[in-house]
Amino acid sequence: LDGLTPGFVQHPGTTLQILGAVIIRLMNGAVPFGQLVESVYKDPEFFLHGIYYGVLLMNVASLIVPGWYVLLKSGRLFLVFLVQSSALLITSWNLAGIAQGNIPVVANISAETLLIAITNIYGLLLLKLYFDRKEGREFSSRRLATAFGFLAAAGLVTKTIFLAWAVAPLFLIKGRK
Repeated sequence: LDGLTPGFVQHPGTTLQILGAVIIRLMNGAVPFGQLVESVYKDPEFFLHGIYYGVLLMNVASLIVPGWYVLLKSGRLFLVFLVQSSALLITSWNLAGIAQGNIPVVANISAETLLIAITNIYGLLLLKLYFDRKEGREFSSRRLATAFGFLAAAGLVTKTIFLAWAVAPLFLIKGRK
């Protein structure tokens, strides 16, 4: 760094920090903890790239699965594109750099990029509630309720702006809430 300090430092948030720790552990397998810490200090960019690609993979999967589910349930391609349009809201894409083989800016590892995946998965659960209600089935799954609770907690811990999404199931579930 030649004695220069970084221009911007921000804590990524607890959710992303835990996910990053899991990804770093997966990248190193059964390496002893002391050796793992040493390798992270020696080559932090390698691990930042791993975390970036882990979050990117989550975002891609969280767009494909809801689109597939909507296509399966409705058979309408327009709705699939609508569900997957959240990817168009990402304004930090450097397509020219990516086309040249450059790795996107590692600073994109932020709570917001993780929140995209959490929101997409939460949206998938909301779609399940919607289609179940439309088909006459009522909400009764403890697993679905647990998934809603886990994702609502992860979303709220990541960014409090997720609160609007967290209350959405209350409008789709009939009866006692």
